[in-house]
Amino acid sequence: MAKDEYGLTPKQRAFADEYILNKGNGTQAYLKVYKNVKNANTAGVNASESLRNPKILKYIREKTEMTLLERDLLTKEAIESLTDLSLGLEITSRSTIYNNITGELEQDVTYTNSAPPKVRADSLALLFKFLGIDDPNRDLTRIKQELEIKKLEQQLKENESQTATDNITIVDTWTDGDADDSN
Repeated sequence: MAKDEYGLTPKQRAFADEYILNKGNGTQAYLKVYKNVKNANTAGVNASESLRNPKILKYIREKTEMTLLERDLLTKEAIESLTDLSLGLEITSRSTIYNNITGELEQDVTYTNSAPPKVRADSLALLFKFLGIDDPNRDLTRIKQELEIKKLEQQLKENESQTATDNITIVDTWTDGDADDSN
């Protein structure tokens, strides 16, 4: 049977690809690739065995690392684009029109523009959300809450120290100089 550059058969590679796609569910990957296997328990055992194969593991590791690197690059590009939009930086684009019959350039236009205020505000909100900063005032709110907690803790300490210094007198008997208790 033909093997690829990793030494995997087409089925092994398909299993590894499916395993990556479904975020690590070996049983489901095995059932999807190996159509003759119908029992989930059998698929789970076989998937586990396949995932101990060093060639399959190497392939999964390399493909996963590539995916993470690609995702990281896309994330950086998205952040850069949103930042450029929110800052209102000028964007230059070019449009060319060719005549398909003669192959000659008919029009070559360069445009320069910046995002309108509404788009800038929306892109800034999206950038904050993307970065996990949905509330730009979150730090101020947190600081205010911390100060309020310190103030309440100080009041509690003052109340505890005041209570500790209060003297309480318990009276067992009460005598009234004019009262006659004999009646």
